[in-house]
Amino acid sequence: MSEFLHNAWYVAAWSGEVGAAPFARTLLGEPVVFFRRSDGRIAALADRCPHRFVPLSRGKVVGDTLRCGYHGLCFESDGTCSDRRVGDQLKPAAALRAFPVEERHGAIWIWMGEQRADPGAIPDFSFQTGTQGHRFFGLTHMAASYTLEIDNLLDLSHLDHLHPGGLSNGHLGDGVYKAWQDGSTVHSGWWNPDCATPFQFLPYMDGEPRVDQWVDTHWVPPGSVHLHTGVTKRGQPKAVGYQIYQGHFVTPETGTTTHYFWSSVFPDHGEPPELVAAVEGAVRSTFDDEDRPMLEAQQRAMKGRDFWAERPLILAEDAGAIRARRVLEKLIRDEQGEKPPLSVVRG
Repeated sequence: MSEFLHNAWYVAAWSGEVGAAPFARTLLGEPVVFFRRSDGRIAALADRCPHRFVPLSRGKVVGDTLRCGYHGLCFESDGTCSDRRVGDQLKPAAALRAFPVEERHGAIWIWMGEQRADPGAIPDFSFQTGTQGHRFFGLTHMAASYTLEIDNLLDLSHLDHLHPGGLSNGHLGDGVYKAWQDGSTVHSGWWNPDCATPFQFLPYMDGEPRVDQWVDTHWVPPGSVHLHTGVTKRGQPKAVGYQIYQGHFVTPETGTTTHYFWSSVFPDHGEPPELVAAVEGAVRSTFDDEDRPMLEAQQRAMKGRDFWAERPLILAEDAGAIRARRVLEKLIRDEQGEKPPLSVVRG
């Protein structure tokens, strides 16, 4: 069975990453080159010239075409080779695969599968660009499988241990945990009423020592996660509390490396620039200096072995992550027309 679901939308890049020059990124094991046409729209092609196999990302954009940097063959945004040296008889062999792309919510989304792409299936992350407040966008490259990062996002009990002093007060795991499923979407969340106020929320709670806290995660396969967290004064509705919205997009580069895109949006209460910069630095450090080393160590410890074959211990707070793994496995099997292997170990 393939490691990846192909007929789905993945985040390939943040909008600001693709400019006037060709931009290369490997996605689902395939090298892809992106470029902007003269009208600003994004094109995505297989990053390999059919002439002598060099990466087209080493070339340059000329108008609406991508010119190979080795022998100068030109390709249109639909993959057609428009070079005059390639006659009609050779054009089919010279054509490149063109991938459907959509630019939405500050991100460039790509469809890597053979089925017809439906832009309406792109998950709604409009809060990234359509709401007021401070916003950060980042990308963390991980030498770990994308499924390990999905596990990480759906089991946030690790906040108490890996990220002390962040969104957690060290006692998130003492709250009420719930995981449920709506179609292929998996929800995982913590509700922690009457808990000690996490340090970073104290300035926004008028010094209240105790609050009601929530952390809600919503995973849309294969790799889009909406994280909504916040605190409110005890007994008050979430809507009047201090809320943070995050987008997390997990896109496999290969079976053991991952592009992890993340965004964070939180209210603007007139904080001084130095405080906003400190918060952004803390957010980046969480993903780069805490999550990444742990997941990479986890990947190394597994030594390439299958997750289920390792017979993992399953805890109650793993429910969301386990649901997501099973949903993703089924979607991949269905895409390939395969039956589940009889040897799979289930927790």
